[in-house]
Amino acid sequence: MTVSESLNAFKETSPMAGLATLALHGYIEIELDEGPIGPETIVRRLRR
Repeated sequence: MTVSESLNAFKETSPMAGLATLALHGYIEIELDEGPIGPETIVRRLRR
């Protein structure tokens, strides 16, 4: 899923803050090796 596809999942908080929180707590992984975060950046759910 891309960043732009995942933004619709957030209703109670700002979308980028929600993605950042999920990444910092280890629930998702944001592909940062390709460059800065943008609409086409890949977001993956981490399985525990």
